[in-house]
Amino acid sequence: MTGPGTDTLSIPLRPVPAGVRLLLLLGVITALLASTSGLIDVINSPPRESPPAAPLLNPAPLHSLAAEPGAPGPGGDPARRTLVLYNESGASAEISHSEAIQAANLASRGGSWTMRPVERYAAGELRDYQAAIYVARYTDTPLPSAFLDDVARTDVPVLWMGDNIEQLFTAEPAATRRYGWRPGGPDEMDVPTVEYAGRQLLRRTGTDEQMNRVELVSDAPAETLGTARHADGSGYPWAVRARNLTYVGEVPFSYVDTEDRYLAAADIIGRLVAPDAPDRKRALLRIEDVGPNTDPAQIRAIADLLAARGVPFSLATYPYYRDPQGAANNGEPASFRLVDVPDVVEALKYAQERGATIIMHGYSHQYADASNPYNGVSGGDFEFYRAHVDEQNAVRLDGPVPEDSRQWATDRLATGRAEFTRVGLPDPDIFEFPHYAGSGVDYQAVHDMFGVRYDQGSYFSGLCQQGRCSTTDDPGPEGLSSQYFPYPVRDVYGSVVVPENLGNISEAFNSNEARTAQDVVDAAAAMTVVRDGVAST
Repeated sequence: MTGPGTDTLSIPLRPVPAGVRLLLLLGVITALLASTSGLIDVINSPPRESPPAAPLLNPAPLHSLAAEPGAPGPGGDPARRTLVLYNESGASAEISHSEAIQAANLASRGGSWTMRPVERYAAGELRDYQAAIYVARYTDTPLPSAFLDDVARTDVPVLWMGDNIEQLFTAEPAATRRYGWRPGGPDEMDVPTVEYAGRQLLRRTGTDEQMNRVELVSDAPAETLGTARHADGSGYPWAVRARNLTYVGEVPFSYVDTEDRYLAAADIIGRLVAPDAPDRKRALLRIEDVGPNTDPAQIRAIADLLAARGVPFSLATYPYYRDPQGAANNGEPASFRLVDVPDVVEALKYAQERGATIIMHGYSHQYADASNPYNGVSGGDFEFYRAHVDEQNAVRLDGPVPEDSRQWATDRLATGRAEFTRVGLPDPDIFEFPHYAGSGVDYQAVHDMFGVRYDQGSYFSGLCQQGRCSTTDDPGPEGLSSQYFPYPVRDVYGSVVVPENLGNISEAFNSNEARTAQDVVDAAAAMTVVRDGVAST
C-alpha cells in the first residue's frame, strides 16, 4: 500500500495489480468462502502441546514505522499541519474529546496534527497551520472571539462539524453574505440517508442523531457537498463549502457502520488535509482466523486460487490453539502450537510463496480458561478484553482482563512472535487484535513492539488529556469508541493502521444478521466515494 511520497507499506501489504478490479476481487472472496467453509474446524485427534517458545522481545521488522502521536500517516506531508479543536466544557465534553481523537486519526492522512480544546485557542493561531478541524458539540460556553475572528478573516481552510455554528454567524453579521448560507436550526425529522458523490450513504436515525439544517441564500456562492435526505425524498445541504469554511451539519462519528455517511466525512477530511492526493482505488484481501487447528488443505486451496488470479493476500494467524473446556473436541480440553502441527506450518509456507503476508492475529485468540464470551475456543473469543452476551443477545465489552498490564500484553506478543519464527515462518510485521479489542495499555504494547496494526481501532477518552496524546500514560477504560478507516492513517497511539472497512461474510450470530458476499460488495461500492480509498476486508 502506498501513498504520495512513500512506499513504506508496499512490502508487507502490496496493492492489488491494476488489472484486478475491486468487484472481481470480491467475487473471488465469494467463491473462496463458499468452497472453504469451516476454515477453523479443529483437526481430529489434536496433537500434544509443546512448551512455549522463548519470547522475542526485540522490535518487530516494521517497528521503524512507529512514531509519536501527531506525526503524519503513510504518505502524509510533515510540512502540512492540521489543528484539531474540540470542546472541553459542557455536558458533551467527553464525547467531543472522543470525536476529536477520531478526527485527528483521519487528519494524519495528509500530514501532522495538533489537538487542543477550542476554549484555549489563541489569536492568530490558525495562521500556523494549513487546515483546521473543529469537532463541535453543543455548549453554553461562548467560543473564544479570537477563534471566531480568525475563522471569518483568514484564508486557512476550516472544517466545522456539528454544533455552535450560530456563534460564528452571530459574531460575524456578514457571514451569511460571505458564505452564502445560514444555520437553519435542528431538524426535527429523521435523516436516514446522505447523498454524496452520487451515492446514497446510510445514517442512523433517532433523537440522539439530530441534524443541523443549512439554508442556502439565493444566488449563494456556497457549494453543496452532500445532501441530507428525509424518507420522503426532501432534503437540504448536509455539507457546504464556501471560501475557507466547510460545514457539516453533524459530527458523523457515532454509530458508524459500513456504507455510512462517515465515509463522506472521511473523504472531506482527506481532501482538506491532502488536497493533492491522487484518486486511486485499491483493495486488500485478508483471510481471517487461521490457526494451528486450520485444515492445511484449505490453506493451500486458498493460496492456489488467489495466486492464479494474481491477487496478493494476507493470512491473519494466531500461533497457539486453545480449547480449555473441550467445547470443540467432544468435551476433552485441547491445546497445541504451530510447532505441533508441521503440516499446517508447511501450508503457511506454501501460501507465503504464493503471495501471502502472515499477520499475527493475537497469541491464542481467546482468554485463559474462560468463556469470553462464548466457550473459550481460539478464533471465536476475545483475548485482550472481557466480553459477555447480554439479554438482548448482543455482545457487550466489559473492560480489560483482570491481569491486564503493559507487561502482560508484551509477554503475549513476544511469545506469539517466537512461535512463528521457531518453525521457520517470518517474524510477523503487523499485529491484528482479535475482534479489534484491547485496552489502552495493550495498544501501547503493540505500538512498542510492532508499530503497525491491521485494525479497526479501540480508543479511549483519556488518551489525549488537554489534547496531548501519550504513548505511556494509562488512558483507563472509560469513553471507549471504535473507528474504522477508509485509508491508511497514523492513529493517536502513534502506530500506522492498515484499514479494515468492509466487514466479512458470516452467518447470523447473536443479534447480528447474516452478512452475504453482496453486502461486502455493497460496502466496497460505498467506499468508492473516498478519494484514494483502500477497500479492505
